[in-house]
Amino acid sequence: ILLAPSCGRSNRGTMGVPPAPKSSFRRKFCGCLFQIPEHAPKLYSDKAFDFIDWQWHQNAAWRHRLEPFVFFVVASGFVWQLAHVFMISIFCGLYHIYLVPMGWPNFSSQLNSAFGMVTTCLSLLLVFRTNSSYSRWWEARIVWGSVVNLSRNYARQMMIWAPPERTHVARLGARWMAAAVHVMRAHLRAKHTGRVTQEAGHLLTLDEFAWLAQWRSAPQGAAHVLSWAAANLGVHYQREQVLQELVNTFINDLGMCERILRTPMPTAYTSHTSRFVLIYITIAPVLLWNVLQWATPVCSVMIAFLLLGTENIGVQIEEPFKVLPLD
Repeated sequence: ILLAPSCGRSNRGTMGVPPAPKSSFRRKFCGCLFQIPEHAPKLYSDKAFDFIDWQWHQNAAWRHRLEPFVFFVVASGFVWQLAHVFMISIFCGLYHIYLVPMGWPNFSSQLNSAFGMVTTCLSLLLVFRTNSSYSRWWEARIVWGSVVNLSRNYARQMMIWAPPERTHVARLGARWMAAAVHVMRAHLRAKHTGRVTQEAGHLLTLDEFAWLAQWRSAPQGAAHVLSWAAANLGVHYQREQVLQELVNTFINDLGMCERILRTPMPTAYTSHTSRFVLIYITIAPVLLWNVLQWATPVCSVMIAFLLLGTENIGVQIEEPFKVLPLD
């Protein structure tokens, strides 16, 4: 079983990534401006709830508690956007104080009706964006639940149905079934081989890891072993068919997870929504000045933070395998 077919051997290539700027200054500047914060995966990841977690979750006082540290951590992901809004607010204040008295136009009173229409459009965009991302998140959770259930059924049926002289095959199948779940999770989270070895090191040997690394898709290699174990268990063909169907379900679930992973929402929609939010929070200080005066910078930054956070939640859960509690 440690001989992989040639069609399954890896032919690794690099995924398309945007080219790095040639200038060292531009490279450092873009790195600081657009680098993904290290805390982002942990900040948006979920956890599997138990009864105690549900009690806290249903407690209104606990849900509405202030978390200044989390606020500043989340805000650190919007540094340049919030700084942009703050500077626009200061500029609006200076404009109204020094230039409007000289006869320059007061845009705050001229854009109110248009701004109301834009607010409605932005609300619809954000609602659709968040709901679509949640649908992807929930579908991924359903598929992963199917993976967990079939792994339990496969291991249980292998151990119960195995004849006494084929117990070693049943143990091999149960061991590889447990390892297949770890391998699939690592495959969906793009973890390197060393991390997979660490997570499933108690289930597979080094030779088995080396064989698995030859596959372009490691979960398919694990499914190959599971199918071999079912075929060589020495049971009635109907029981073998049940085990093979579980392996087929595992492959089908893998395909559904890869579809979610490799097919994001249309990038044009995501880009348009993000730029719509940026334009909205840029114009907001202009319209708020007549009412809030020098409180405009603070209020504009808060509004920008809330809108950017709502839009960012939709983006983060769009790829659900880094936020779902798959462990």
